[in-house]
Amino acid sequence: MNARRLSLSALALLVLSACVVRLWGLDFGAGFELHPDEWRVLRVAAKLVKEPAAPVRFWAYPPALANLISLPLRGCAACASDVAGQQLVGRAVVFAMSVLACLASAWSAYRIQGAAAGWFALAVSAFSPLWVEQSRYATPDLPTAFGTALVTLAVTFLLARPDWLRYAAAGAAVGLAAAFKYIGAASGLLVLFACLSGRALRAVPRLLFAGALSLVAFIALNQELLREGSEPMFSAIRDEFIHYAAKGSNGYSSDLLWRHVLVYWARYALGPAATVTALVACARAISPSEARRLPSWPFAAAALSWLLFLCTRETFFARNLLHVLPLFSTLAGVGFAALWARAGRPSRVLALGLVALQLWPAWQTARFAWRLREPDTRIEAAGWIREHVPARERIAVVPETYGHYLPPAPLHGHRLESQRGFPSLAQLRESFGYLVVSSGQVSRYLRSPAEFPERAREFTRWHEALVAQLGAPVRVFEKPAAPGAELFGATSDAYHNPRIEIFRLAR
Repeated sequence: MNARRLSLSALALLVLSACVVRLWGLDFGAGFELHPDEWRVLRVAAKLVKEPAAPVRFWAYPPALANLISLPLRGCAACASDVAGQQLVGRAVVFAMSVLACLASAWSAYRIQGAAAGWFALAVSAFSPLWVEQSRYATPDLPTAFGTALVTLAVTFLLARPDWLRYAAAGAAVGLAAAFKYIGAASGLLVLFACLSGRALRAVPRLLFAGALSLVAFIALNQELLREGSEPMFSAIRDEFIHYAAKGSNGYSSDLLWRHVLVYWARYALGPAATVTALVACARAISPSEARRLPSWPFAAAALSWLLFLCTRETFFARNLLHVLPLFSTLAGVGFAALWARAGRPSRVLALGLVALQLWPAWQTARFAWRLREPDTRIEAAGWIREHVPARERIAVVPETYGHYLPPAPLHGHRLESQRGFPSLAQLRESFGYLVVSSGQVSRYLRSPAEFPERAREFTRWHEALVAQLGAPVRVFEKPAAPGAELFGATSDAYHNPRIEIFRLAR
């Protein structure tokens, strides 16, 4: 009884920790533009509150998340009419899905390899930097990960007893994952590989049944498909595949569409899905006593694969891999448990080493959450503009950029006008009294010279000439990189505390 109470207390502590690091700073930046996908989702959700049957024309991502967020917004008129309220409601929905995804991943690991696997999977998913970061945005990435976590869990049940009901549950989970972001359909590979691990021919009718259920689940969450037709959706799917699989210096080539599709799936879906499925298929039949006879290196590699993923840089683009994190956390838990079950000091030492390594991302995650409570450079810049710049002054923004990289000065009556290209100082002085340069968009050019070579050189030349003629900015807002900046690249550099330079253009 005492052991059971201890286990329940530990479970409650881990779940509470997962909630705290996600809730802390959940409201950062609320009230002005933040993540580019967030305001698109919220705009559609607000539209559906006013007119539930309105055409959404929102197929770059399926409208499922917007539909889901619109439900609580309908019960809160004040939130629906306020941008900050919309953000908080949308983020609360994503937060809940994030915590449930952690629990589903832990349950999957528990079913495969026992309690130790479940504990470790829950710990790493609770403090995964990318997972925690994306839990604070009302964007489709985390809901897709929630779907894949359910697929992983459904597959563990399917492997234990492949009946019609469990195939139906697995198919519905795949449809749920795809309903938020198309790449979630890749989780169907888990179900397919689970079938191949048994008697494949006998499983074909049930596999087709699961596929039909996934389509039903997708349409149920995206009923706009019935009203608007499939053409906008398929066009958006093609554009998304090209955008992420063929990113290059000079745009994209539609002539190579199928190559882009293959690259996309190989990079973002096939490898992790195949790895986890193979492990599930093998580990389900391995008892702790049998695990002692197996070599250590496969399990060490499985657990370390999670830790290597934590070191991924440029998380703005790694967010497109978020849907595989539940698979990786399950994989890490199973690997840890298999190592711990083996007799001998080397295996136990390696397992304890994996536990110790988790302290690093956990510390980074907690410290970064704390930093989100500090005043943002954008808020500080807006306050300086309010105090030092007359409301009638026009303020130029170079380079042209998204609003979430800039101070919310328009809230104080100031006009911030983005300029195309890099106008000369003489051109700027003709119409503007001040100039704002934000590193949020600029860093994309300077950090990706292979992707934006001309743009990077053009900005560098323009900025050097500007400083040579005007001297130093009248005010610079910049803070040291937050702990874990190499993991939280997007939030550190763009959505939280970007470097902002303000120049006075008047002679």
